[in-house]
Amino acid sequence: MQSFRNVHGALGFFDHFDARAISETVGVTKPHPLMFIDAMRKLGLRARTRAAS
Repeated sequence: MQSFRNVHGALGFFDHFDARAISETVGVTKPHPLMFIDAMRKLGLRARTRAAS
């Protein structure tokens, strides 16, 4: 999490995200589906909710 915060903070966009799914926190490697499920949960979305494109 700290390296994520360092990189995004240095680039100036850490505060532009409503949710973060970080592989070490979720406990899986990318691109495991749990990464997306974790992000959806943090955003208050359900599995049947679709994101607008």
